[in-house]
Amino acid sequence: MIRNLQTPSSIALSVWLVALSATACAGPNTAPSEEGNPSVQSVEQMLEVLDLPAPGDDAVDGPFLMPIEDVFSIPGRGTVVTGRIERGIVRVGEEVAIVGTRDTVTTTAASLEKFRELPDEARAGDTVSVVLPVFERENVERGQVLAKPGSIESHAEFDARVYVLTESDVAAFPEQKDLSGGNALKKKPDPLFYFRTADVKGAVELPGNAESLAPGEPADIRVRLAAPMAMETGTRFRIRVSNWTIGVGVVTAITD
Repeated sequence: MIRNLQTPSSIALSVWLVALSATACAGPNTAPSEEGNPSVQSVEQMLEVLDLPAPGDDAVDGPFLMPIEDVFSIPGRGTVVTGRIERGIVRVGEEVAIVGTRDTVTTTAASLEKFRELPDEARAGDTVSVVLPVFERENVERGQVLAKPGSIESHAEFDARVYVLTESDVAAFPEQKDLSGGNALKKKPDPLFYFRTADVKGAVELPGNAESLAPGEPADIRVRLAAPMAMETGTRFRIRVSNWTIGVGVVTAITD
């Protein structure tokens, strides 16, 4: 499971997979190899990216959302969750919601810690620890998100546009040992869907009730997850089988 995308090559891979998702969403009539295709050009441009720029104003201005990477308890202080803020700003004393895998609950960001500092706020791009007072450790887990209350919900059923990696795609990043190309996406056994920091099994419905989806061809599928994840239209994910990333996708519609 990819947890910390820190190195230049892995950062490029992360951006590239997002670009592949965008290519897959371009529509069924988009030819991946067509010269001058804007989607293909965006993939080529992303391959040249060796570092991520600072989050833009849109990331900071969006409603607060932080995927939870780790959870631990500090006696006398409460439960602490850590992660990298995906969007928005969180401030000390604000209400925050814990979304995904179970019923949504609301608590308070009692304090923040960032690089041994105790700031009053943290924003998109910051890696931060958030103290949740009087909150039981067993009620929060990796894979959930911390978010502005009411800004995002958890869902288990959705439609998606997906792209299964080819061997050529994987060859572009030989340092990434968890990628596998040339493998068809099969209905059985249920593949894993990697949303931010969580793997969850999902039953898939493929086009034309097919049993498998070949690599290299964007396609629309329907998914039913074993547990609800925090998502919205546009949320991106990876498809994993036996600890290998075999494809990428983006949520196109919520269906539950």
